Amino acid sequence: MFVCFISSHTGVERQFEAQGRTALRLAHFLSNFMQNVDEYGEFGDLKGDRRLNETQIFAEVIANVMGDFKILGSGAFFDRYTFRMSPPVNNTDPRFVNGITREFFGPYAWRHSTAQAGLDFFNALDFSGFKKFYTDEPWFQNMKARWATNFYDLKKFTAKPMIRSDYNGTSLIRFEYYPITFRAATYEDGEWLRPQFKCDGRVSDWVVTYLAPIFGKNDLKTRLEFKGVVTVDVKLDYLDINQCPSSFYAANAFKNTARCDYESQYCVALEGKRFNTGGYKCECRQGYEYPFNDLAWFFDGQTMEQEYGKLQRGEPNRYHTLRCRIGGASSVAASLVLVVAMAVMQLLV
Repeated sequence: MFVCFISSHTGVERQFEAQGRTALRLAHFLSNFMQNVDEYGEFGDLKGDRRLNETQIFAEVIANVMGDFKILGSGAFFDRYTFRMSPPVNNTDPRFVNGITREFFGPYAWRHSTAQAGLDFFNALDFSGFKKFYTDEPWFQNMKARWATNFYDLKKFTAKPMIRSDYNGTSLIRFEYYPITFRAATYEDGEWLRPQFKCDGRVSDWVVTYLAPIFGKNDLKTRLEFKGVVTVDVKLDYLDINQCPSSFYAANAFKNTARCDYESQYCVALEGKRFNTGGYKCECRQGYEYPFNDLAWFFDGQTMEQEYGKLQRGEPNRYHTLRCRIGGASSVAASLVLVVAMAVMQLLV
């Protein structure tokens, strides 16, 4: 039940930023392509790029999943009648001479995890064939409503491409349209959805999803418009939870649940412990010291959780011994030995 309260204070945006930027990079590529590429452009012996095609987008979402083991699924979902692709190279059908505009196009790739590392396999399909349209999903509707008309906050990106002056690459010259600019969302403009358990027959796990919007020019190339959404589904189990004390306004269901003795200790959250309790350590406060003669200087959070659980169940435990002692105990013992030694020396003299 705690997963519904995960927010920025739990660290989703920070811990999964690399995975979120995977979706953002694809959204930037599509935004740049749809704002700048004109298949009718000709530059001497160079011709303009063709339009996007289905195979390319499928390859992009599959690469997103294959490139990061934390990502369980990734998709690129285009709005209605915004995905316009080039006709086949050997097309003879006059209906498709100017290209094909699809009403829906939503390629999605996902990972099939196996017990042996490195042997995962991947599948992909097009969501346009489902009875329930992905454009009717709340996450798509909310993102579209947010960016329907207001593009003021979009960041302007600039590229300065250089091309070969001839086929032999004698020298570099500036591209005809230099520099190239496009507007796209930043990482902060995207959105992390609340955790959910996916049981759709593809991904069967707890995930958190990041959404990055796609923007392109309208048919007249006079203004920007919303084109779609790129998503990544990240496995929730890789999220580190923070049980240490936080401010009262921090929306973190796990805060203040660490089992440290706060009179003599303070809590330090640890990274890499994943979605499990005990991902912290209890270090001694100033004026206190670690009581045991071993290589550690702190109490491990998992040990604290285990001993506290035994205490709650009425079992034998050592929870109350896992606390720091007042500093100076070792120096007091050393001083007592010194006093005794001096007394013995005086008696001998």
